[in-house]
Amino acid sequence: MSGQHTAGPWDAQEVSDDEWGVFFDAGRAVLVVGLDESDARLIAAAPDLLAACAAALWQLDRIAEWTDEGYPPMTDVARDLYRQQLRAAVAKARGESS
Repeated sequence: MSGQHTAGPWDAQEVSDDEWGVFFDAGRAVLVVGLDESDARLIAAAPDLLAACAAALWQLDRIAEWTDEGYPPMTDVARDLYRQQLRAAVAKARGESS
């Protein structure tokens, strides 16, 4: 499963007592219902989380290209670990293999 996800923003909204849903298109279209609030909020944040991870990964890739002029501001091991984790998260969210 790869390709584009439904464009955000996604919003979590209560649909009945203790039942939440995730909506898009300003609440006019539903992605999923029957969730508890915490799951609905996490799912609704997915497009934003994906964008943040992709941006952070892009920045870390730029840092990795810097020379040894006092950069990077983190150890190579930490940088590589962050890059690996971010790549895996972005790939999973996009339905790609990491």
